[in-house]
Amino acid sequence: MRWRPLDIEEVPDPPRVWIPYLDQYPFAYAVRLQSAVAGGHEVTVRLFLVADEFFPERRMWIELDKFHHSIVGERSVAVRHARESAVIRKPATKPPGSTRHSPEPPGPGEPREWDAESYCECGWPYNLLLPRGTGEGMRFWMAAVVTDWAKDDLHGSSCGSMSFCGAQDRYPDARSMGYPFDRRFASADVATALDSLPSIATRSFTIRWTNASFPD
Repeated sequence: MRWRPLDIEEVPDPPRVWIPYLDQYPFAYAVRLQSAVAGGHEVTVRLFLVADEFFPERRMWIELDKFHHSIVGERSVAVRHARESAVIRKPATKPPGSTRHSPEPPGPGEPREWDAESYCECGWPYNLLLPRGTGEGMRFWMAAVVTDWAKDDLHGSSCGSMSFCGAQDRYPDARSMGYPFDRRFASADVATALDSLPSIATRSFTIRWTNASFPD
């Protein structure tokens, strides 16, 4: 947790008010891949997160990112910084600072005009990419899912969240939102299903909530 002063506009001599907000240290993902097919090819790496207690519930898995990676040779490492995540708004900014909101939706019968500024600010806040965890440390799982880039037909944009906001006029993925957790697996047990698929790997880790001291 961090603290920042609250900006109070249109109030003469406003009081100094501090509010807490969640943040995380900069981090990156590194996914090791081993190809069973000779020659290079293009893949989509999809990353998901779930709290340990909700591992068996497929609808509790949260999408963290999906991105393109070129495999050259038998072994490859896909590296991606969290600030590039497909679910956060772009550019990846954190508080302190003002946060603007999208304009009011059109009324009945009024056309919806595409607004570039609102679209670019669409997405999950970068500082809220990870859950808070607990002071003692909360266990989570991450799943890396690899799919065929050529079949996924992903089309991002220079701004906005690709996963949450689409590509201006459509969801930019041939596969459904949340794939492969958007449907039941062949096995009723999620752990068994994930372990049986060579294109999916899971790892456990801990998120520890560190509470900053209150500012003077």
